[in-house]
Amino acid sequence: MSFTSYGFIIFAAAVLMLYYILPRRIRWILLLVSGLVFYAFSGVKGFFFIIATLITIYTATFIIDRINSKEFDKSSFEHVEDKDIIKAAKDRFRSEQKRNTAIVTAVCVVINLALFLLVRFSSLIAVLGISFYTLQSFGYLFDVKRKKYPREKNFFKFALFLTFFPQLVQGPINRYDLLSKTLYDGAEGRDKFKDISFGLLRMAWGFFKKLVIADRISIALASIVEAKGEGIYVLAAVLFYAMRLYGDFTGGIDIALGFSRALGIEMSENFERPYFSKSIAEFWRRWHITLGTWMKDYIFYPISVSKLSLKISKSARQRLGNGLGKRIPVYLSTIAVWLLTGLWHGLAANFIVWGLLNCFIILISQEFGPLYKKFKMRFPKIKGSVIYGIFETVRTFFLMGFLRMLDVYTNVREYFSKLFGIFSNFIPDGFTFSSFGQLGLKTSDFIIVFAGCALIFAVSLINEILSKKGTSLENMLSRTGEGSSSEGRLSASALVPIAAAVLFAVVIIFGAYGRGFDIQDFIYTRF
Repeated sequence: MSFTSYGFIIFAAAVLMLYYILPRRIRWILLLVSGLVFYAFSGVKGFFFIIATLITIYTATFIIDRINSKEFDKSSFEHVEDKDIIKAAKDRFRSEQKRNTAIVTAVCVVINLALFLLVRFSSLIAVLGISFYTLQSFGYLFDVKRKKYPREKNFFKFALFLTFFPQLVQGPINRYDLLSKTLYDGAEGRDKFKDISFGLLRMAWGFFKKLVIADRISIALASIVEAKGEGIYVLAAVLFYAMRLYGDFTGGIDIALGFSRALGIEMSENFERPYFSKSIAEFWRRWHITLGTWMKDYIFYPISVSKLSLKISKSARQRLGNGLGKRIPVYLSTIAVWLLTGLWHGLAANFIVWGLLNCFIILISQEFGPLYKKFKMRFPKIKGSVIYGIFETVRTFFLMGFLRMLDVYTNVREYFSKLFGIFSNFIPDGFTFSSFGQLGLKTSDFIIVFAGCALIFAVSLINEILSKKGTSLENMLSRTGEGSSSEGRLSASALVPIAAAVLFAVVIIFGAYGRGFDIQDFIYTRF
């Protein structure tokens, strides 16, 4: 069930109304049933996949909890006076506990990975948001194993955590300890009007990004690719795909977070204005945040502090010097993270190359870090300069745009050919700006796209500036009218739902659907 379908609109409206009609203590049951119904729309086989995952993860955490709850039996050593013997016995007991929990975790992961690979790479089954769901379930499993928090003993509440339907399409990848704070309490103690108002406004913003911008510009992007455009057309494709991907992915996340907020449930943020980043590393701290933090917590850190990495690091320090040797675990962990990130997007050469190129640029940037620092010290006026900051932002935008074209030109050889062709064949013979009128869009469509992008940029810029002051646009809107008359507060509280209604009207009027347009599925539903 796509977020942009009429079925979802009706489904979401029904859930929202029932949620606030039902008694608070049973609202979570409505959400559980809604999630299972939502997932069932992806097919019977997909539904059984999610049930199988729920059972295996729940069973594994149950066994892990039983193993961890066992305590060292001191009674067997009552007559032993040597403390070293007792300490050695305790160490063996703890070591055995860790080994047993690791075995249970590994078996559960292998079973679920086998199910995942069967579903993900089989043409027989297509399951909605499977990668997001799988990573979230593994994160919960690893956290329980690490004793970060107690397991959820109620199977049905555990099932709700994984099947909460706004997150099923394309994330975010939520953590149990954060999502559970508001998932089960039925929005207790929250301002319902504020949650619903801001939730609907964010949903409207997501629909605006997706239907007005992303789906419209995708027509021009497809025309360039199908016509095998060269030079300046490929550069245009870089810009168009950046617009499309941002509008599509962040739009879908806005719809998910907005609907969740309307229910009074807080999910993790997944984006923080990534196109304002000044480096690739910063970009990935702002883009798909929950995937990045998942990789950092469960892949990067475990590998970097593993016995094998430390052993390799020790050997490297002896042979290559202390400085380089210390960085070896970081290199290994970073390569592993980006290789897995590429494979997470798809088992294909273009995704692997994309992941390794990101890795290479990030590592090279880290190595040149001291030189950048010396450069800025040599030219102190550059540091903090608005012009230099704009240069860094534009540079990062285009660098990420070039890397992203591996999504568009999936043949790696063709990708590099198109990329280098931007510079060697920038202005094709016979090119005029009117040539863009042959890309399947009217001039009015381009005006709508660029006006929409300008609006998004303006809102993002305001939030970027406000974030540096420790606040946000939502906080400012929430405070509007405080301390004034009751009439002023009423007009202020009505501002947000009015803005949501206007934005929904804009989507209805200018959305890319109807003759010549097809409502397209979200890009990240295939991951």
